[in-house]
Amino acid sequence: MLVTTISRRWLNKRLRRARNAGTLFAVPIIFGMLLLCGKIAPLIGNAGAIIVLLSSIAIVYVATTWLIYEPMVKCPNCDQSLWKCRKTWGKSHKARRDMTACPWCDTPIIFDERYGRD
Repeated sequence: MLVTTISRRWLNKRLRRARNAGTLFAVPIIFGMLLLCGKIAPLIGNAGAIIVLLSSIAIVYVATTWLIYEPMVKCPNCDQSLWKCRKTWGKSHKARRDMTACPWCDTPIIFDERYGRD
């Protein structure tokens, strides 16, 4: 079924749900890695533990993006990820104002006046 437009309200809701699901996935893993680094710090040294912690945070971030964020925010027409339409700094659960269409299939992203602010 082809959709003629994508509501910005729908897109913001999907971005918010994806961010919340990603947080539920990432925070326990990072907390566990913090505890693990505290246990292995005497064995490999503090610098090694910090390197392990920072690299594990980067791996969890990339895995969360690929496994949770991008699959949860799909265009209804072309089934491509709309995750790149979000703001990248600050409120990453909101769509950027300059995004007026899907980058792949050009389905318009409209602002629904009935619901007020974006």
